[in-house]
Formats: sequence, structure tokens, C-alpha cells
Amino acid sequence: MHLLSEFSFCLIIINRSRDDLEFRTPLKALGDTLRLGLTRRMWILWPLFMYIGMELTFWVSVYGTSLGYTLRFGTVRQALVGLSGVFVGIGEIVAGIVMGLLGKWTHRNGRDPAVVCALIIHIACFYLVLINLPAESPLSETQDTSLINPNQYVAMFCSFLLGCGDAVWNNQLISFLGVSYRSQTVTAFAVYQFWMSIGNTVSSFYSTALALPFQLLLLVLTATAAAWGFFTEEWKSHSTKNSIQ
Repeated sequence: MHLLSEFSFCLIIINRSRDDLEFRTPLKALGDTLRLGLTRRMWILWPLFMYIGMELTFWVSVYGTSLGYTLRFGTVRQALVGLSGVFVGIGEIVAGIVMGLLGKWTHRNGRDPAVVCALIIHIACFYLVLINLPAESPLSETQDTSLINPNQYVAMFCSFLLGCGDAVWNNQLISFLGVSYRSQTVTAFAVYQFWMSIGNTVSSFYSTALALPFQLLLLVLTATAAAWGFFTEEWKSHSTKNSIQ
């Protein structure tokens, strides 16, 4: 879903920015990116950009490691690591299909309901992970339990939810950037990739030092800030659109 979303966005970039790319030098492109990155809207959206990177690190690296280090899963714990990726992919596909079917409704009613769904899905997922996996599972092999005994079916359901939420976040963000920055899609996408990479780097650093509950807390707080920033700019865009009409 990441690849499909970015491929679709690249098509938008090519169609809308071909003339700009022909006349921009690398230095001018860098200057344009810095100027856009310092605008108020981008500062409001940067928690969302960072969250995309943080949750990507979580489901790609941290969650699989936690499953493999949870000894109470028994002999299937290594198999669960691979199956987790499969269920994340299934979640991405299902959410992508649903977003495609609801595309016209979303365009008419705004993107914020979809982002609310993504926020709820991920917070529910993080809660299930918290009660299902031991606190030390991202750091080392452990026989500990959490609030419940580790359950492989709950673990795979969490993988599915991670994929669903990730697909919705990315779908709505890329759609928003493509519409809001019609003449600056290349630059907007560069700013997005910059902050996403910072989120990815920061989360990769703390993922080897913090216990699972603290990592989940950081994800919840960042996701909440991300949703608030998105709502602020989405509602502002709707107000501007309605005033023009």
C-alpha cells in the first residue's frame, strides 16, 4: 500500500509539475523545499508526517521483534513474525479497497471521518498490543506475561489493524497534499518525506531502549497530535472552499 500510494502520488506530481521540473535547478528546489517546510501549515502537519514514520518502524521492526521474543508463544513464535507481515498486508489491502469504494463520499464529506477511523483503529490496536505482549518483549526474550497470556490470534488481529490504520493514514495524507499543493506537489512530498524520515530515525533509536508500554504511549500521543493537525488544516480547507463557492 505504501508503494501504491507513492506511485499514485508520483503520477500526480508528473502530471502537474512537469513544466516546473524542467526549469528548476537543484539549489532552487532545495530553497523551495525549505521555504515550504517553514510555513505554518507544514509546521501543523509535521506531527502527522513524523507519526507515519514512527508507526512504520513499529509494525516493520518493533512488533515483529516483540512477537519473536515472547517465549510464551512457544514453538510458533518465529512463524508469527512472518505471519504478522502477511496480516499487515491483508489489512493494507482491505483498507485500500474500502477507501477506494468510499472515495466519492470522502471527497464530498471531507477526509476527517476517515482520519478519525484511522486514529481509533490504531489506538485500539495499541491497547490490544499492550495487554497481549510483555513489556520487555521488544528488548529481549522473556517469559513474562502482560494483562493476559499472550494470544496468537489477538497478535495477528493487531497486525491486521496496524495495516488497516496505516493504509488509511497514508491514503488521506497523500490525497490532502495532492489537492492542497497542486502546483507544489514535488516540494510538498519532499517535506513530508523529510519529517517522516526523522520520525523513522527517532523511533528506531528509542525502540532499542524503551519498554513496550512507553513506545506505545509515544505512538498514541503522536497520533493524537497528528490527527489534531490534520483536522485543523482539513477544516480550514473546507471553510476556504465553501467561502469561494
